[in-house]
Amino acid sequence: MIDRKERIDERALSQALFITRPRSEGKKFPTIRDTSKKFGVSKTTTHLDLTKRLPRIDPIMAERVAAVLRYNKSMGPERGGKATKRKYETAQ
Repeated sequence: MIDRKERIDERALSQALFITRPRSEGKKFPTIRDTSKKFGVSKTTTHLDLTKRLPRIDPIMAERVAAVLRYNKSMGPERGGKATKRKYETAQ
């Protein structure tokens, strides 16, 4: 039987693999929100798994995840601008 800590570590590794896999749906990588929805946990839990737990489990994967998170953060203003544009286009 797998104990709680092992399940959490396994979830963190699965989330890391998911978020570092590029997509073709207009976004280069999944976001924290996409990842948390896929794994059925909160965004806070996903962020904690990927930024605090993962470096202890797999430091190399943690570096890749950190790069994806930095990229996603840099794309935030662009995504926000697109969302605002869609909002006002549909309001007219």
